[in-house]
Formats: sequence, C-alpha cells, structure tokens
Amino acid sequence: MVAVVRPTFCAAHKTAWLCLAPAFAAEPVKVGLADAVRNDVSSIGGAEVVRVNVGDDVLQNEVLQTKADSDAKIILLDSTNLTLGPQSTLKIDNAVYATDASFSTVSIKLTQGAFRFITGLVDSPDLSLN
Repeated sequence: MVAVVRPTFCAAHKTAWLCLAPAFAAEPVKVGLADAVRNDVSSIGGAEVVRVNVGDDVLQNEVLQTKADSDAKIILLDSTNLTLGPQSTLKIDNAVYATDASFSTVSIKLTQGAFRFITGLVDSPDLSLN
C-alpha cells in the first residue's frame, strides 16, 4: 500500500492551519480471473506491460490486450464469461458488487477488436458495453 501525504484542514485548530494526513491509495479490486490464455495476452498499466497467465486475477480498470493469433477467456466473479479475440483491447471500467459472487453493475469498454460474452448473475440492464 502506498501512503500519500496530503495537506488537510486541521479541525482541532480554529484557524486555517494545515495538518499532514496520510491518504492511502485504494487497493485494486479483483473482478475475475484469466481462465484461458492463448499466445500473447498482456495487462497494460501505464508504461508497464505484464504477460497474463491462466489463473491470474483480473482487476477493475485493468486493460487487457491480445496480439495477433492470441485470445483469452476471462471469468468474472459473477460467472460472466468474456472471450477476447485476436488483436483486441478491453477494459472493465466499473464492477460494483451486490454480494460476494454477483455484481449489481458492470461496465466493459472494448477499444479495439472483438469479444463475446455470456452473462452470469448480473442483470442485463445493469451491463454496459462501450
């Protein structure tokens, strides 16, 4: 966990003194896992590119990318199946949990290529594809 120090108003002082209060970066939220990976599938985070392997966690806001002749199957925690085709880029923008095993809303952004999905426990109106 990374601690970031931000100036905040210190209520104990009735003046505009600033106190240093640590603000912690949010932990990544697991939304699923890589169930199948063929050839070159990567997770892209800023300048860092990491190879995705079977069993790896898939996190909210993670960008997944497949190269030519590559594909991946991702299973979300609510049992939604996403299959990402060759030369595709996908990001799970938002996944809000209703319970441990189901989402109340899911938002998926495909910026390149093709994918198919079979919904799990999330209701269709609560699934957003961009």
